[in-house]
Amino acid sequence: MDTNNTSGEVKLIYPKLSYTLTGAFFDVHNALGRFAREKQYSDLLEQKLKELEVPHKREHRIGNSGNIVDFFVDEYTV
Repeated sequence: MDTNNTSGEVKLIYPKLSYTLTGAFFDVHNALGRFAREKQYSDLLEQKLKELEVPHKREHRIGNSGNIVDFFVDEYTV
């Protein structure tokens, strides 16, 4: 990734997905504010992703590493 992009042109790999997810994140933050608990944010975000029909997995384990991500978004088509 070129972090020194001086042309002003922004290239996103999945622009529609990025726009959809960013909108969902802002909706959740605006609804709950700054001081909610992680579970509250996660529950509302999952509800928003279902409403937007964004395929996702919640608390997805990454291989045998022992790491678990809060949300894994995959196979998204627009």
